[in-house]
Amino acid sequence: VLLRTIFPERFTRNSPEFIMGVSSGDYPAMADQECIYRDQDAPCDVSEGGGLNMAPVLHFGSVFRKAMFPNMVAMPMPGQHLDCFVSWSLTKEVCAQFQPQQVIG
Repeated sequence: VLLRTIFPERFTRNSPEFIMGVSSGDYPAMADQECIYRDQDAPCDVSEGGGLNMAPVLHFGSVFRKAMFPNMVAMPMPGQHLDCFVSWSLTKEVCAQFQPQQVIG
C-alpha cells in the first residue's frame, strides 16, 4: 500500500510487473559461499559483470563488511524502522528513535 501511495503511476493496470528482492537475517543466505571462504578483497563474481547487472536486494540484518555482493543493499536491522518509514512518508518527520541523541553537559 505504501509504494502504491507514493508511486501511483507505477501501479496501474498497464504498468509492467514490479518485483523487489528483500531478505533478512543474521547472515545473508547465498548458494555460492566459496568466494566468502577465500576471504578475497574483490566482490563475488556471481554473474557476468560481477553482479553489477543484477537487481538490488534489500537486506535487513547483518551484512558483510566488504561489498562481497554489489547488488546487496544494507538496510537497518529489523525493528521499528518500517513503522518509522510509513510515518515519514505521511508526515515527512523523522521518528524520535532515529533522531540524533542530544548531548547533555
